[in-house]
Amino acid sequence: MAAILIVAHAPLGSGFVEMSRHLETPEPVRVHALDVARDEPREVTARAVDEAIAALADDEVLVLTDTKGGTPCNVAYERVRGN
Repeated sequence: MAAILIVAHAPLGSGFVEMSRHLETPEPVRVHALDVARDEPREVTARAVDEAIAALADDEVLVLTDTKGGTPCNVAYERVRGN
């Protein structure tokens, strides 16, 4: 089963992970949140995304973001595309 990485403006990603802990699923799902602070440099976010994907990448990682065009989305897209 694919792991899930949520890259979002702080604290949205962590909030989704906390909510997911209240749900029961037949198989445990690996979910990780990467909360991006408003003033976080893009380079720091890019490095964090790379590290999170590497840590989760057994088979596949589904990357979810919050706002199209926002820094978390743009950086995650760049990192997944290999740019």
